[in-house]
Amino acid sequence: MSSNSIYTPSLEYYVYAYLREDGTPYYIGKGKNNRAFDKHNNVDVPTDESRIIFCETNLTNVGACAIERRLISLWGKLYNNTGILHNITDGGEGNTAPRTEEWKLLISEILTGKKKFSNKNYKGPSEETKLKIAELNRTRDYSYRQSPGFRQKIAETNKRKNINFVTTGATEAAAKVNRGKKQSDDHIKKRTAHQRKPIIVDDIYFESQKDACEFYQVKGNVLKKWLASGRATRPNGTNTA
Repeated sequence: MSSNSIYTPSLEYYVYAYLREDGTPYYIGKGKNNRAFDKHNNVDVPTDESRIIFCETNLTNVGACAIERRLISLWGKLYNNTGILHNITDGGEGNTAPRTEEWKLLISEILTGKKKFSNKNYKGPSEETKLKIAELNRTRDYSYRQSPGFRQKIAETNKRKNINFVTTGATEAAAKVNRGKKQSDDHIKKRTAHQRKPIIVDDIYFESQKDACEFYQVKGNVLKKWLASGRATRPNGTNTA
């Protein structure tokens, strides 16, 4: 190759995840071609292809390795009680990395006497992991998600990837998990208090949002849009949902 030539890296790699029925991931991997659907040695491949999702595509090998490591670090691994994934390594090494004797010994110790990992036997994250995730969510700053630029970026990404949470089964999976669960008293109080907020729509006063929904035969999210557009207001003159 001459010194004037420009190297164009191959963008054939991707990062994928296997999902449980509740929508949580149990394995993160990277590969190319048909890797996401091929048989894996230590983890079950979902028979339902809607539970195989592609986190990122059109990546270089280096980029795919970096994203794989980041996602495994985010969700943690079951074998060392840091999270919910069946991954054994930290990821990022791929199939091309040399296997040192130390690495082989570590994998041998992990797998000795253990059955093949299967999401069928998964009993959910440990209480310690739940606390870690809850604490992380409490301390995170999500204000950036409200910016128009962020929402536009997400909309464009989903449109480009043709993501439909209904057809992929994610919506139904979440509904299946929550179906039949009893709501906490605190949640019921908050929801009831929100529904009882008085609202004015088209100059008509309603004692509660529920009354307004029944009158116009619409759902609560429609009232939010009307508040944002100015068609509806609160008695104090505000447009807060």
